[in-house]
Amino acid sequence: MTEPFLPEFSRVFHLEKGLTKAVQFNAKAHETECTALAKRFELLDIKNFSVTFTIEASREAGEYEVKGSGHADVVQACVVTLKDVPEHVDFSFHTKLVHGVEKPLDEGDYSFLEEEIDVDYYQNSHVDLGEIAAQYLALSLNPYPRAEDVDTSQYIEKDGGISKDNVFNLLQKLKS
Repeated sequence: MTEPFLPEFSRVFHLEKGLTKAVQFNAKAHETECTALAKRFELLDIKNFSVTFTIEASREAGEYEVKGSGHADVVQACVVTLKDVPEHVDFSFHTKLVHGVEKPLDEGDYSFLEEEIDVDYYQNSHVDLGEIAAQYLALSLNPYPRAEDVDTSQYIEKDGGISKDNVFNLLQKLKS
């Protein structure tokens, strides 16, 4: 049996039916939450992580809109040398909250791509905004972090392709 997923950065917000004006609040991750998120996202470290949320009722009954902006200082491993690559990450998001459970996608149904904003689901008038923010942080990370002193020109060919011979020579140099 699989263990239930417990978000590392959980900030549960109770959605009130009578929400008439926008609600704004800030959330900052504690050191243990940063450590757990770093492990989950395979980062060397997250030094800080904070998010500002703005929630307001949508025109549709039972729907809400959440806008957020976040900041984090992360340390990733260089994809070439494995050296530390510190980076400041700024991100923002805009998502619509809909009551219910996410349904599996029908094969060939890509209508969700037409939505102007992302859609997340909530149940029992509660939504975990911390988990939503953590997912947007993960999407904002550099997928190929490189240390500043890495010279990639030695293994990229003139036409822009990567020469396998040069890559293996570079790896051999790093190994020695």
